[in-house]
Amino acid sequence: MRNSRLRLFLVGLALGSSGAGCTVSAAVQAARDRDIPRLDTALKAEAKSGELDEGEARDVAKALAKSELKAAKGDSGVLLVRSLSPCARAIEGALDDRSEKNDDVAAAAASLMLETDLVDHDEYAKYAVKSDPRPMFRAIGARSLVESDYVTIRLPLFRDLDERVRLGALSAAEEFSSPADFASLVEAARLDPLPEARAAAARAIGVIGGPEAVRALRDLWTNGDSQLRNSIALGWASPRSYAAGGQAELLWAAQNDTGDGAIAAALQIIRWNPEQTEHGHPLAVAPEDRNIALGVLTRAIKLGTRESRMATMSSAPTTPEIIEAVRAAKDDTDPGIQISAWTRLHSDGSADEKKTALAKLYDIAKGDSTDAGRAQESLAWFGDVRVEPLLAKQLVSPIGGARALGARGFVALGKRAKAASLLADKEIDVRVQAACAILIKKK
Repeated sequence: MRNSRLRLFLVGLALGSSGAGCTVSAAVQAARDRDIPRLDTALKAEAKSGELDEGEARDVAKALAKSELKAAKGDSGVLLVRSLSPCARAIEGALDDRSEKNDDVAAAAASLMLETDLVDHDEYAKYAVKSDPRPMFRAIGARSLVESDYVTIRLPLFRDLDERVRLGALSAAEEFSSPADFASLVEAARLDPLPEARAAAARAIGVIGGPEAVRALRDLWTNGDSQLRNSIALGWASPRSYAAGGQAELLWAAQNDTGDGAIAAALQIIRWNPEQTEHGHPLAVAPEDRNIALGVLTRAIKLGTRESRMATMSSAPTTPEIIEAVRAAKDDTDPGIQISAWTRLHSDGSADEKKTALAKLYDIAKGDSTDAGRAQESLAWFGDVRVEPLLAKQLVSPIGGARALGARGFVALGKRAKAASLLADKEIDVRVQAACAILIKKK
């Protein structure tokens, strides 16, 4: 088990010895101090003088994210930690330091490190092994029970009174399955009051596999909601279940279910890798089964709910049938459907369609529909600089979500410095979103 704190200390020592005597800018120092008014003044001064370049924007963003994390407290602090998920790697040291404290925010920081693979997956097992009295710490301990030695410790945690602990244990069972879990997993998938826990249990059943697991998932399907059925489809697609009847169940669900259940099953049929084998037997999808699945997906794009149409256009594989359905959707009267269609065609359409997609998205982006922001962000990711004036208006919007969208858009265009003003926003959520966007952008 690696010692992340020792590694970080050694790295920091090396960097410190080579960079002794270096000074930081006024903006970076204000961010470190979490003095937002002073940070606002410093950023404006640097922007005026030209000192606020891409590197400075990143340095300020990193300093701010660390200081916000350090100051986080209570339930709002837990939410803040979770919002840092996209940029966790950039602030690994700060997360590691915060995880050493004794409150729920520390547990959230440890959990984020676990979720983003910054520590070994069994790193925090001690909290479950020793029955830590703090529920959030026991929860990350339960999530860390992913070795054979921990199976007997994990089993009773499927029924723990705290839902976070149950979810952690069930998620661990999905990662490291054991036939000894089977009966308890079926019970959890049927009866746990937390939807996320039922879904995790269903996926874990699929990982165990075999005919009994396939039948258990079929029984669960009957009364399952969309979230559970999606997890059941994933379970049937797990290699040990797929080879033991899961393939047939996915086909049945695609043909006989309606709505999200059929879509989930169809996606798993299409996504199955024809090269995968189980015990030497090929598990390729038959052409007729693939055609049935494609039919489900194309119908979803044409006739599904607004949400399912947009989601399917985004997730469906690139085939002639899918692209034709997307082409039909581009002329829909709903701007949201149009955005999803033109965005997909910009990626997978013809050369003319890629060019037209930018024009159509720009028409929506400069309009007054509630979907205009989505179109603006899509254009930014496609590098269309015409969207800059629209994003500039978002940066000064009275609505926090709009300001955050403007920041993300400028970062997508490769202009971190333009987004840096939001690092001193009056709303902490906007500041953190801007900081994370700046930190995760590679170029």
